[in-house]
Amino acid sequence: MSFLKVQPSEMSILFLDAHPFTPLDKAWDVIYSTPIRVGHLSQPVHYENFIWGVEERLMPFSEHVDPPIPYLEEFRTFVLDRFDLPTKDVLNCKKLRITFIVRRNAVYHPRNAEGNVGRKVFNEAEVVETLMKAFPGSHVQAALMEALPMKSQLEISSQTDLWIGMHGAGMTHIAFLPKHAAVLELFQKDFKVNRPWFVCFHSITMWRGMHYDSWENTDGNLEMPHDYTIVPTDVIAQKTQKLVEQMCPK
Repeated sequence: MSFLKVQPSEMSILFLDAHPFTPLDKAWDVIYSTPIRVGHLSQPVHYENFIWGVEERLMPFSEHVDPPIPYLEEFRTFVLDRFDLPTKDVLNCKKLRITFIVRRNAVYHPRNAEGNVGRKVFNEAEVVETLMKAFPGSHVQAALMEALPMKSQLEISSQTDLWIGMHGAGMTHIAFLPKHAAVLELFQKDFKVNRPWFVCFHSITMWRGMHYDSWENTDGNLEMPHDYTIVPTDVIAQKTQKLVEQMCPK
């Protein structure tokens, strides 16, 4: 919209797939105008101007492009403004806000009728307890983002200093973190094999000038049935402490 000088009221989202309605559809109503689904069209429609979405592995987010792609900060401000949320935030190193995002099995689209979701953390409670002990006085929370309305999701991410979670859709919220924030991204064993484009979230942090670290499991004994991974709590403690020191240098 910025590049083409198009107003939000002139922009509509066209869904080409057969996904059912979800609560996230309401977010499009707030950001743009009412979404349109191809399956609901009763007659042909001619669009004079059409912006086509690019396949994930071909997106610029899939490479560490230099210089950075434009409009990231403008995009953050635009979306938060549409939801009437503040865009400015101040880092308080004496009371950090730490969010650990979790994943749950659920049916999100017809291609996954069983509702099996991968890349889940087996020892979530231990991870949260470790963070609370490592940073006493800080606000530590575990969040199942998809269970919340979009405005609540954005309230959490736009007011988080340290964002931790398994690689997945919830990590998209790093686009809305304060610019001073830090990100710790977790990967299950062999997940990145033959997936070089999964640097997308690291790329966003790099372009936004944020602090970033990651952990990738290399121990098969830490992989559990049903796509669960045990995340060593000592690794969480060490890596989060390092990120906090980068955010809050003495």
